[in-house]
Amino acid sequence: MAVVAAPDVEREQSIDHGAYALLVFALPMLGSALLEAAVSLVAERHSRVRVAGTGLFVLGAALLACGLSEGPVALALGLAVAGTASGVVCAVAQAELVAAPGGPERGMMRWALFSEIGDALTPPLTALVLMGGGSYRGVFLVAAAASVGQGVVLLRSKRRPPAEGLPGDEPPSAAAAAEAAGPDAAEPDADEAEAVPLLEAWRAGLRNRELWTWLLAAAMCTFLDEIVIALGALHAERDLGASPAAAVACVTGAALGAAAGALLGDRLLVSVPARRILVGSALATLVALAGVVLAPSVGTLGASLVLLGVAAAPQYALLQARAYAAAPGRPGVVNALGQLFVVIDIGAPLALGALADRAGLSAALACLSIQPIAVLAVLAWVRRGQRVPTR
Repeated sequence: MAVVAAPDVEREQSIDHGAYALLVFALPMLGSALLEAAVSLVAERHSRVRVAGTGLFVLGAALLACGLSEGPVALALGLAVAGTASGVVCAVAQAELVAAPGGPERGMMRWALFSEIGDALTPPLTALVLMGGGSYRGVFLVAAAASVGQGVVLLRSKRRPPAEGLPGDEPPSAAAAAEAAGPDAAEPDADEAEAVPLLEAWRAGLRNRELWTWLLAAAMCTFLDEIVIALGALHAERDLGASPAAAVACVTGAALGAAAGALLGDRLLVSVPARRILVGSALATLVALAGVVLAPSVGTLGASLVLLGVAAAPQYALLQARAYAAAPGRPGVVNALGQLFVVIDIGAPLALGALADRAGLSAALACLSIQPIAVLAVLAWVRRGQRVPTR
């Protein structure tokens, strides 16, 4: 919400682009990363339903605090707690899906699809609140109520085995079927069955070069996630003269395009290798991003953002799926190690915010090409490593 309504946040808090990046991105990400790594490992020992449900309640409380915050420090603290809760809930959801029929790639692509649908709903909601004379605070309150409601539904529901997947899916493995049995199924004592394996998995993860490679690539996808939405909204209003509501409506195109791109990626995975999808996605992203930077009008910017959303959508899902595949059965370890790349999440918005203050928003948007270039570089490095003979 604070990302989509970036111009509104900057006006109400009387801050520039650099301070906005520090307030909304850097400080909350630093706080959430420190907490999320530990929580992800703890969650490995408990029912995913209870962990996700509790996380949704905490997320709702944090969003409520953001909506009621009176100053930038309180807002940053609220966003840090919200980021932690959201990260844990998303990690649990990903852990469920990577073990589902169809393999980790299709599981993560479906996760991306539904997350993009949620992102697509946020800008219209924000635009409606702004057009009604409200501010981003009202959007936080609505999101808080929705999060708590979802937590209630989740905790009251009973888990069922995975349904048949889309065409091309494979039957669920024994591990996935056992996981689907839920918290009521007979399980060994957590302290005896999990403590030692978890420690061993943590040590193995630290030595896993393949895991580190994919986690780095996935971390680079932060550039075309919330950052592009914030910069796009600011670019539409400050450089192209769009109204606040029109700027929000403009960046809605990126979210809608991303939802379409995730759906397309899921369908393509039936017959096209993930590597080819990633290469095509990265190349198309560079073309679409050029359209965003050079857009002469709000309409052109909106169309370019739609294409950018479609092109970039598969990247994080497929890269994160490769990370899960590199450490099978240990999603908590994968997510905990992924938090070590928080330096990218913190440094990127700070650097881009400072660049936007000095060189303009177009220059900052152009630097987002780092993501597709990094994806292509990692794929080339992995392919080269696979060709090198070992003794």
